[in-house]
Amino acid sequence: MCDYRWDMKEATVVCRQLGCNNSPGQHKAASFGPGSGKVWLSQVKCTGDEFTLSECKRNLTMFHNCDHTADVGVICAGGGPLELRLAGGSNRCEGRVEVKHHGEWGTVGDFFWDKKAAMVVCRQLGCNTSYEQATSFGAGTGKIWFSGLKCTGNESALWDCEPELNRYRIWNNTADVGVICAGEPEELRLVGGTNDCEGRVEVKHRGEWGTVCGNDWDTRDAAVVCRQLGCNTSLIKATTFGGGSGKIWLSHLQCTGKETSLWECKHGMWGLHYCNHGQDVGVICQGADEDVRLIGGDNECEGRVEVKHQGTWGTVCGRQWGAKEASVVCRQLGCNTSNEYFSTKATFFGAGSGKIWLSNVKCTGDEPSLAWCMHNTWGIEKCDHTEDVGVICTGEPEELRLFGGDNECEGRVEVKHRGVWGAVCDHNWNQKAASVVCRQLGCNNTTEGHMKAQAAFFGSSSRNVSLSRVKCTGEEAVLWECQHQMWGLATVFIEQTSE
Repeated sequence: MCDYRWDMKEATVVCRQLGCNNSPGQHKAASFGPGSGKVWLSQVKCTGDEFTLSECKRNLTMFHNCDHTADVGVICAGGGPLELRLAGGSNRCEGRVEVKHHGEWGTVGDFFWDKKAAMVVCRQLGCNTSYEQATSFGAGTGKIWFSGLKCTGNESALWDCEPELNRYRIWNNTADVGVICAGEPEELRLVGGTNDCEGRVEVKHRGEWGTVCGNDWDTRDAAVVCRQLGCNTSLIKATTFGGGSGKIWLSHLQCTGKETSLWECKHGMWGLHYCNHGQDVGVICQGADEDVRLIGGDNECEGRVEVKHQGTWGTVCGRQWGAKEASVVCRQLGCNTSNEYFSTKATFFGAGSGKIWLSNVKCTGDEPSLAWCMHNTWGIEKCDHTEDVGVICTGEPEELRLFGGDNECEGRVEVKHRGVWGAVCDHNWNQKAASVVCRQLGCNNTTEGHMKAQAAFFGSSSRNVSLSRVKCTGEEAVLWECQHQMWGLATVFIEQTSE
């Protein structure tokens, strides 16, 4: 097997399949010597939850650029359970990070080490979540079990993180990493505003309140603050609440917008900065949920999307709009989750007027309201009303089937929408779309489903075309989560339907 794209998730599946403990280490570049004969698999991609390696996604074409110098290897933890400790500190929640493997304690190098890795260590040891890292606890002795680890922050154990590649290997203990887990949890507040949802951002760390430097601050950072405080997502960045005093605890924050607390975001070390209190950042959060409505449809569950902000209704620009954004709107309105959306300049429900409040809206699909999704600053857009987006929240869930083949895992792709079965046009159809279909139906991934059948390989359909211009990433759970043209809108003849 080729080591291209191989990481800890794949190693974990191998160890589970063999009945061994989960793998604490993977080895690339033929660490156990090159094999011979065929290189059967490459580009294996597992979620880590599979029971066998064959359940993982993989390149089935047999075309690859690997030779046996890239054969992958795995060490499964068969020599007793792994253990973790912090050594050299004043208590069990601070010190040099050490791992016990095969009965021997060893250290961890600092390649890739960041706050996410420190957080995993502290959580695993039952200490408060840490955002401090240090190498001031002295060099360890013996093995360096990991030269470095790349963590997402969600791992339950440090050895579940992805280990470094061999090219970064550390040969001495001078780079042994250490961690300080905070003795008491951090707190957050806004100071100097007219209510609890606006003011200068202040963080309590090690029992002392301090401010946050505005370097690199953006709306994603502000959204995390507002959500953490139980306020609605941030309206604007504000620096009009005056400078604070004392410590400046955080700087260079880089939030994704999905974090549950501000200190989960990437940032510089606590208290280390080149700022002054003239750069203290402030935030104004919304005081109440923004209303949303659908206008111009036959009922309250379909129409042009409009949001009420600062007492005024406005529209939403359709750029980057997709099924996830539509589903948030429908759920917020108490309608069924939508798989219909419109972002064409034809504006199916007509152009709105007045403000275009939101643009470049990007949702995960789990948000309680549209205002919680990432988006450009309210009212700042480069759209016009020909791009106003609309949504239809469907009355019943869609269904998928393959029709006309020898079994339920082959045939012409058909989708049931609003109670009516229809075909899928082959415009833009490729392997990624085919893999979504096969996975959704519980079939094995296809190697042929990407092929277009202009002559309708499984027979021409007499049905409507439900979907056209389907564009998938390959990661979608269902076909209609892929980008596609408006339901039922197709400019092709039915004979162009794909298998």
